[in-house]
Amino acid sequence: MTLSFRLTSYNVLAAAYATRKLYPSVDAELMRWSRRAPAIVARVVALVPDVACLQEVESAAWPGLEGAFAAAGWRGVFAAKGAGRPDGCALLWREEVLRFAAREVLHYDDGEAGAEASGHVALVVAFETSAGLLRIAGTHLRWQAATTRTESHIGFRQARELVDHCAAMTPAAFATVVCGDFNAPPESDIAALLRERGYVDAYAAASQPTCNPHRRAARIDYIFCGVDLRATPEPIPAIDGDTPLPSATEPSDHLPITARLTAAAPASPS
Repeated sequence: MTLSFRLTSYNVLAAAYATRKLYPSVDAELMRWSRRAPAIVARVVALVPDVACLQEVESAAWPGLEGAFAAAGWRGVFAAKGAGRPDGCALLWREEVLRFAAREVLHYDDGEAGAEASGHVALVVAFETSAGLLRIAGTHLRWQAATTRTESHIGFRQARELVDHCAAMTPAAFATVVCGDFNAPPESDIAALLRERGYVDAYAAASQPTCNPHRRAARIDYIFCGVDLRATPEPIPAIDGDTPLPSATEPSDHLPITARLTAAAPASPS
């Protein structure tokens, strides 16, 4: 049977960052976590993915989210950021298609010139599938101005560490997926690095903004997969700088992105 599964990546906007100062034009009622939490769960469940990679999940909020998703038939794991940050990454799955094998948390070694590490992490989960071992890495790369040169750009160094780490993991996987909030546009060195390492951008042919923080719509959320998987992206709502997020229908300042990933058919023998 050919392996085929749906994956969603979604920055859910941590309550600690959902402040009136940062979102002055959004109705305060729409910003309340008690309202947004069930809406986030409903938004993900309605997309019917087999795997969901979430970013900006607060440590204090994870037990409630985990319980809500469990009631809908999901299992999940969570990795908290360090350096006193309130949030982290979560990965949830349904076991009808994928069977959990192992998890690993990569704490980025991204401090420069003796500086402390940022605390950002990647959550890497391995699954046993009909096609072999599959690894899925969800992460939230730290933002830094694009004018920073490549080797000094913290997000670039985090991305390089992640792809190097995935390539060196044992046992080898037949395919790897790297997804999350990269805080960088498609023309960035970060996205170029993933492409150079053989990853395919699921939304390359359907590029449009995925978030609208501070009235600057941009595409910074990605699903990158290895060439052993074929990606079919799902349409997302059209947004621009005037689209208010969060809103009554979108409980985060990011949109969830979803792609169906199918194992590439092996080449026919010559």
